[in-house]
Amino acid sequence: MLGDSMFTRKINLTTVVIQFNFKRYSVRDFRKDYTLTENIYYKEWFKDKNIPTEIREDVKLAQFYELVFKREIYQRVRTGERLNISYRQFKKISTKLLAEFIFYVLRQSEFKRVIEGRDTIIVKVSVMEGTEEGTYAEMVNEDSDFQRISLDVSGAWLLGRICLPWMFLKKIDSAFLLKTISHELEHYIELTRGIYQKEYAAIQKISKFMKVNPKKIGALPVVYEILCNLYTEGIAVFQEKRYARYIKFDLDKIELIKREVEAISVMKDKRRAQERYERVFPDSEGGEYYLGFMMCFFIGLSLAQKENATLSILAPRKETISYTKLNSYILEDRNFVIAQLSPEIFVKTYTKLSSITTFQKFVNVYLQSCRELGLGRLVQFIDKPWITKIIKNTKRARK
Repeated sequence: MLGDSMFTRKINLTTVVIQFNFKRYSVRDFRKDYTLTENIYYKEWFKDKNIPTEIREDVKLAQFYELVFKREIYQRVRTGERLNISYRQFKKISTKLLAEFIFYVLRQSEFKRVIEGRDTIIVKVSVMEGTEEGTYAEMVNEDSDFQRISLDVSGAWLLGRICLPWMFLKKIDSAFLLKTISHELEHYIELTRGIYQKEYAAIQKISKFMKVNPKKIGALPVVYEILCNLYTEGIAVFQEKRYARYIKFDLDKIELIKREVEAISVMKDKRRAQERYERVFPDSEGGEYYLGFMMCFFIGLSLAQKENATLSILAPRKETISYTKLNSYILEDRNFVIAQLSPEIFVKTYTKLSSITTFQKFVNVYLQSCRELGLGRLVQFIDKPWITKIIKNTKRARK
């Protein structure tokens, strides 16, 4: 069947229905992505010298963001193995495996709030052509409610991370799937908790102001989005990294992010501010996503120190330090790798974060955690004077 696909499963007392829609990813879209992928392997476009100049960027993006297990698949190709995947096969494999993975994630205890209290919940998955760099799936807030989760996913992502690996190697990129689906389901939890209601109200006010005074808006909507994302995206990244073994702390990166936000805040043109934001913060590994995640992680450290006097540093050298030395350690080393929170502390931290309903409260909880950890202002990622500064910048730029 070339139309929609549907899968149903009973999880606890809730019937979960997953519906796939391919109206925005046609046979032509599939063939374009599949031909590009074939050429990467069969014409060795993974070597820069072989890539036609006019499509160099498209090929590099496909290799970096969409294709996995490239070396293993290429070894199979070198032995003469070829696959001629039809649109029908692509849909059958990708929908079945993605549906099974969504069912698996929904059975995990941390996502019980997604389905509890509902007789039925529908997960509507719309497969789309094209994707922004690093964006594989996205929850559609406007089309989601208490009974429905609406997700947009990239067809090229399904092809490169699920379908091709399964056809060649009988495995999929499960670690990345877990990270991506967990991130978007966390946004659904935030939506049903009402986290976005104030955000939408403010965006409406900004939109009205833009219509009346289009030249006076400046960077305000971009800065507002950044501040809101500190909590909503920060906690989502925190959730997706639940099973990570270690966390990379980079004070230089944090300071660079803050300088970029400050540079955006003084821009007078909204379009240019948005373009700069998208250019300097292209994915969830940087920008306010990383900043918000580190705030969540340090809230977790403040809980961890109540049960353990030391924490483990894994790199640049293995050592154990006391929490009383954390402030000086950050100032001296700046960039290091630290062990992930224990499962028990992660749950306690996530529970605490989940009780927060506003960006302002999130900042207050973070600053209180810094005080408990003995962290001075030089190693605090965010503080109220900095927030006040960038907001004032937008006001001055609009005059």
